[in-house]
Amino acid sequence: MDIIHQLALYMHVISGGVALIAGTIAMTTRKGSQKHIIAGKFFYYSMWLVIVLVLYISILKNLSFLLHVGIFAFFQNHNGFRAVKNKTLQPNLFDWFILLVAGINAVFMIYSLQPILIAFGGISVLLFYSQTKTYLRILKQKEIPPLHWLTQHIGMMIGSFIATITAFLVVNTGTLLPATAITMTTQLIVWLSPTIILVPLSIYWQTKYTQHKQKDRFNRLS
Repeated sequence: MDIIHQLALYMHVISGGVALIAGTIAMTTRKGSQKHIIAGKFFYYSMWLVIVLVLYISILKNLSFLLHVGIFAFFQNHNGFRAVKNKTLQPNLFDWFILLVAGINAVFMIYSLQPILIAFGGISVLLFYSQTKTYLRILKQKEIPPLHWLTQHIGMMIGSFIATITAFLVVNTGTLLPATAITMTTQLIVWLSPTIILVPLSIYWQTKYTQHKQKDRFNRLS
């Protein structure tokens, strides 16, 4: 069992590292370029492996923080990647399942009373509401905003990267441990810096790439 656990841990570190590198490349290359697409695929599939290993390690070692953030990141990763493959955003049963799991996970994150999980839980509730609203509008055959799939792709993929890099920083700096007055500032910097830096970039890219003049170009992407 120790050998299996060690192997899972090593694979988790490797897949997490691949996700961080691929996510960085995807964000820093031209959107829609071949490099961006390839890096995005590496990020998506490595996150699949990350969440599977997170489920195993977190249950074995009772690391609830890792489990909650892993599910939170994967929810956004799934929806962000699927938006490119399914531009109509028409949900299937698996989409509804992922949404349900994300909603349950959001409740438990808030219930944990850990500051960073409360923050991510609150964000997850908003994403759950927004995604549910979108799905219901589509099922009722109502219009959704033009290029909404692209807005969702950019926002969700960057959100997944934010959660992933935050978890990496928290686990590897030990800032999840109980804070003292001296370390509180450090904790806040570690917890919030990825969000503070990347959310404005997400908004900028969403605005830039969802202009109507970009519509034909991005509708050719797969």
